[in-house]
Amino acid sequence: MNYYNHHLGDYAKDTSHLTILEHGAYRLLLDRYYATERPIPSDQVYRVSRARSREEKAAVDTILDEFFTLEADGWHNARCDAEIVRCQEGNSEREQRANNEKERVKRHREERSRLFSDLRTIGITPKWDTPVTELRDILNRACNAPVTRTQHVQEQTCNAPDTAYQEPIANNQKPNKKPLSEDTRTKPEPESRANTDSGVRSPPNLENVDDIPPPSKAGAICCAIRSHGIANVSPSHPKLAALIEAGAGVGEFDDAAREAAAGGKGFAWVLAVVDGRRRDAASVKAVQRAPPNGSRAPSRDESRRIAAETTLAGFRAACEVDANRIKTDARTIETNTIAGHLG
Repeated sequence: MNYYNHHLGDYAKDTSHLTILEHGAYRLLLDRYYATERPIPSDQVYRVSRARSREEKAAVDTILDEFFTLEADGWHNARCDAEIVRCQEGNSEREQRANNEKERVKRHREERSRLFSDLRTIGITPKWDTPVTELRDILNRACNAPVTRTQHVQEQTCNAPDTAYQEPIANNQKPNKKPLSEDTRTKPEPESRANTDSGVRSPPNLENVDDIPPPSKAGAICCAIRSHGIANVSPSHPKLAALIEAGAGVGEFDDAAREAAAGGKGFAWVLAVVDGRRRDAASVKAVQRAPPNGSRAPSRDESRRIAAETTLAGFRAACEVDANRIKTDARTIETNTIAGHLG
């Protein structure tokens, strides 16, 4: 045991009659007893208590006779034995509490790191000392905001109370004609208002959840992909920027991410699928023939039939050219053979 409970009241009640030497011998014996969690060996009592003189050895003998009991394995103290048993029974519980606390701290740090990573992915960088509860709220509000027609994510105030129209107050307002004091005339204009009038907006305060800036379209796409369990997304990926520039929407990436999650694919696969589908759609539109004036556009089956007929006609024409060339070569060979025999 590295420590034990030393109750001053109990000790004073039982040892108020001891001398200074006897107090010292008793405390040294108790310290050895608790440190080794074993009885005091009968042949080492003087050495353990550091007794050298006759008076010191007599004090040790007095303490042993009054507070200890000699048994086969050494000198026993009833209070020490009870405290040691209580400590040994509580060791497993203390170890379990310590392990639980270590696991809790580990989970807390992992969640905090993940929240910071997710927020940086969608373009939000909170302060380093932002609490975890506030980080969860910021990420939830940023990722669950609806997408408008301008492709910008707006904050969604789901818990805002219902408001009603304010009844106008019809009574007249009297102007305040009280002259301004000298301090009021020279009082500088607030910085926030001056910045607003000059067209310069102050940076958002991330400590206030209402001031969270909305993520960009790339951030909204990354949020949609991450919602399917795909990590390691990057809103600054050049291929993602090119697809957004070409007009790709959040829904296209969401559908591809759902298929990627089912197949165990990653972020690069999602970008490749969206790019491939857009290329396929562009090629299908290119092969469709423009209908003549006044007629209807061909259906999908008709477009496929026209493409097949065009391909078949080209193949037949190529076969006819090859057949004519073979016939010409055969006639040339036959003419040369006959001429050789006649000559």
